[in-house]
Amino acid sequence: MAKRQLLITLIICIVTALPAAAAGDYVLQSMERTDEFDQSRLLFGFSKLPGFQLKTSGQRVDLLLHQTSVAASLKTLPEDDKIVRVLFAGKPQELLVSILLRKIPAQVSATRSATTGQITLDIRWRPDDKHRPAIAFQLSGMPAAHQTLQGIATLQQSSAYAGHWKDFFRTFATPLEISIPLRATLPPLPPLAANPVDNSLNQLLQMANAGHWQALAKKLQNSPASPSHPRLLLHAETLLRTGQPRQALRVLEKQGAHRPGDHEPLADRATYLQAVAEARCGLPYQARCTLSLLLERKPGESHLTPQARLLQAELLLTIGRCKEACGILEEPVQKWPVALQRPVQWRRAQALAATGRTGQAEQLFRRLFSRSDHWAKYADIRYHAGLASLKSGQYRQAGNLFTLLEKQLRTPTGRGKALFYAARAAYLDNDLKTALVILEQLRDNFEGSEPGFRAWLALLDHRMASDRNPDFLQTARDYATIARHAPLRPLREEAALKQALVHYLHRQPEKAARLLQGFLRNFAGGPLRKEATALLSEILPRLIENLIRNGQDMKAVTLVEENRELLIDGNLSWPFLPALAQAYRRLGLWEKACKSYYFMIDRGPAGSQDEAAYLPLVQLLIDRGQYAMAASLAERYLQKFSHGKQRDKLFELQLAALEQSKRLDEAAALLKQARQPLTETIALQGARIHWKRGASQDIIDQPPLLDHTADGQLLRAEALFHAAHEAEAYPLYEGLRQHEEYAEQATYRCAQIKLRTGERRLALKLFARLTENGNNSFWARLARDAIAAQK
Repeated sequence: MAKRQLLITLIICIVTALPAAAAGDYVLQSMERTDEFDQSRLLFGFSKLPGFQLKTSGQRVDLLLHQTSVAASLKTLPEDDKIVRVLFAGKPQELLVSILLRKIPAQVSATRSATTGQITLDIRWRPDDKHRPAIAFQLSGMPAAHQTLQGIATLQQSSAYAGHWKDFFRTFATPLEISIPLRATLPPLPPLAANPVDNSLNQLLQMANAGHWQALAKKLQNSPASPSHPRLLLHAETLLRTGQPRQALRVLEKQGAHRPGDHEPLADRATYLQAVAEARCGLPYQARCTLSLLLERKPGESHLTPQARLLQAELLLTIGRCKEACGILEEPVQKWPVALQRPVQWRRAQALAATGRTGQAEQLFRRLFSRSDHWAKYADIRYHAGLASLKSGQYRQAGNLFTLLEKQLRTPTGRGKALFYAARAAYLDNDLKTALVILEQLRDNFEGSEPGFRAWLALLDHRMASDRNPDFLQTARDYATIARHAPLRPLREEAALKQALVHYLHRQPEKAARLLQGFLRNFAGGPLRKEATALLSEILPRLIENLIRNGQDMKAVTLVEENRELLIDGNLSWPFLPALAQAYRRLGLWEKACKSYYFMIDRGPAGSQDEAAYLPLVQLLIDRGQYAMAASLAERYLQKFSHGKQRDKLFELQLAALEQSKRLDEAAALLKQARQPLTETIALQGARIHWKRGASQDIIDQPPLLDHTADGQLLRAEALFHAAHEAEAYPLYEGLRQHEEYAEQATYRCAQIKLRTGERRLALKLFARLTENGNNSFWARLARDAIAAQK
């Protein structure tokens, strides 16, 4: 019984172990991955190389391994930006390794290497996928690269001044704004009805209906206060019409003058007057809320609806909703009451100017000014009319309006700004004498304030635009002073850019570039960033090339590193890149040199610059031990430029990379392909690769070109010797006996051949010659051993 149980157990163990043993012949022991530029390489290590099949489908790559199992200690590849997951599936006598990728690859290939015991899976990614440009690898937060280098060469953010930067001094000035609040219109309102019982009130009403507001104000001031609703409303309107909106608003709010439902016509009038008072007190949103009580009425319910709609348009203009205001004001003028037609047209002109229809606005303003009224004296109307005239080229009219406006404004800064506009109008009208006199007065009289700095800027601009600039360094210093001390950031920004521009126009590109770099740091979000970027983009390529040409590699490289964002944004043309890559090489910055060359390949259009980048890049990669990538890029060149000038050299480097990475079988397969380049160096490389593989016959089959070098002769002779073709090997060795480096080895082989062919005496003579004079070299020691063996 015990024997039976033991037998059954033994049978079960044997049956269970058989499949494992069968599969255990080929064990997947390791998985590794390396990424280089646009290629990922997966290395599968085995206990013994299995057969395999490779299939790809979109973002999935399947590697089917025959009779293979997975080692318990295998660590799979982690998930990252390229690989989603690696899955294993067991089949009878097969192992499926399925790799899910995040994007569809351009090409997938697999090779097996008996020397390393590995299967290599190469995945090349599509060059048109969005990823960081090669020159900016390992930078975080950078934008996606452009499709080609040619696309990058076109400025992404160009400037209208590019190529004629002197015009920037003549035409650009920081927009000037004079803060003049819009004065809400208070047109004549319908007459107030007489009070049948209050004679004293009727006298006041008669004065109001006649428009004698100043006299009425004095009368109300001397008469005793009355809590009656009509009298309070009359008092509020009098205060409002005599320029006291705050007092009027207090009367209307505190005394409860507005009582909806009581005295309906007076309630509408109180609502309207309160909205006007709030507007004139600088409370446009509160005024709109108050006015909504009138605007919500149905048509015909209120006799003040037209006045309310005009006030609504004015409030919209005040808060910047000019298109909505235009919608109200562009209604045919005949639909408005006669008393409102003129103010409606004034406001319509103002709305047209605010919405960019400057020509229409200027024509309407000119027609309205031809028949002047009290609205023409409003400061806000004069201001907008002056701006419309200035923008539409009516400089003389603009100058007159701003001169009148200057006398009307109360604050010194406001008057200075109006005078500056008058000077600009005169300057544009070619009245330079008047303009320059005003600007000099402003600079001197308003020193340290906004009008003074603006005038100083304008004088410097005139000097630059008119070529009257004998001392450009002083001009640049003046711009620098304004850039430091002007009270407004936009003025400082304008002056800083113009300072850099002065240096650029006077052939000091390095100084200009430094100033522009500081400008982009200090005014990163300013309106002139585009101009500064375009100017720096124009300066840097030639500057970097000149620095490299003059041997100032470190300065050039520093400029590139400091302006990396410009490179990423694609705001530079790239003629300096080959020279930059060479500068990186000279400075020992191999990684950056590689990435610069690869950038030309990866993002450049096919052409001479693209082709020329392959050779130095592959050489650099080999020097740095990145043999896999070097071989891949050399192969890409040979495919892309089948008749390229560097074809022979790149094939040599491809073989060298494969040889160094011990991918000898791949190298041998390449050598046997038809139409491959053939030079003395390639023939020698091929022989060396075949020698390492132990393939003597492949060396023997090499073309006669191999014998043009001593190294090639030696390899062929050694291959013939090991293949027992002594008769063919002997002449080659005999010729090499005259070669200083290989003389001893060739003499020793000649002696061996003579010994094999029975010429013992001659063989011993050759062996003895090697041991003369106490020679103790490797071949001499072998010769002594051979002599001893023959005794």
